[in-house]
Amino acid sequence: MRTYIGVDYHRGFSYMTAMDEMGKICARGRVANDREAVTRFLKRTDQGTGGAAVLEATRNWTVMYDLLEELVGDPSTSRQAHT
Repeated sequence: MRTYIGVDYHRGFSYMTAMDEMGKICARGRVANDREAVTRFLKRTDQGTGGAAVLEATRNWTVMYDLLEELVGDPSTSRQAHT
């Protein structure tokens, strides 16, 4: 089952929520913006047949985008004014 991850990116940390295809929340929490912390969070989710991530395109979002691209695949971005 695929896992979908939403990221509310901030300067030193992010709020992340992982949800399965049925809409069940698998994990959520405040996560430091570093590889180890994001990897720990992702391990709490059941990525099964893969995952997808969406990240709010805010200031310095490219740092988290690059990390998610390595760990999850091709993340999507959203703009707060358009969601």
